[in-house]
Amino acid sequence: MTLLETLDDYLRFLKYEQGASLSTYKTYHSNLYSFHRWLVENGYPVPTLNEFNATVIRRYFYFVSSKGVRPRTVHGYIIPLRSFGEFLLKHGIQTDNPAKTIRLPKKDAAIRMETSEEEILALLQAAQRQRNQKKAAFQRAVLAVLVYTGLRRAEVCDLKLNHADLTGGWLLVQSGKGSKSRKVPL
Repeated sequence: MTLLETLDDYLRFLKYEQGASLSTYKTYHSNLYSFHRWLVENGYPVPTLNEFNATVIRRYFYFVSSKGVRPRTVHGYIIPLRSFGEFLLKHGIQTDNPAKTIRLPKKDAAIRMETSEEEILALLQAAQRQRNQKKAAFQRAVLAVLVYTGLRRAEVCDLKLNHADLTGGWLLVQSGKGSKSRKVPL
């Protein structure tokens, strides 16, 4: 069995059995395929599960780390490999998880850039200047929800009209982080 076939099985498991969010699924898919691409480009034309070992994963870790990315980005590349290794263990495909042998760097603090009130007002005013009044109203509404509720971008994109209770003054976030729903005051 090739590594690619096993990665596909794992991604189906993640999506259908684990119920991972779309964002998690896409991130794991991208980073696992990045590992596979790296293997192909580094002397393993058709990688098998034999290449999923501590030595090869460590070389990949060094490659990712050498790109000058932040420690939290390095985590993003290696954590899906650890999760894949756990999948292999759980299903009796391997007897150990070689990705767990990699010691990850200490995570750096998240960079949270603040937006000034002037910048927010400028965005709202720019939306107001749209020629199409429906588009202007829509853009102002989306910006207002982002600014005043603190919802994540993906949560705002998933909102439906029936998720808003204007008389009660709340929004229903159907599938927030961790696929949990919650009510958010407007």
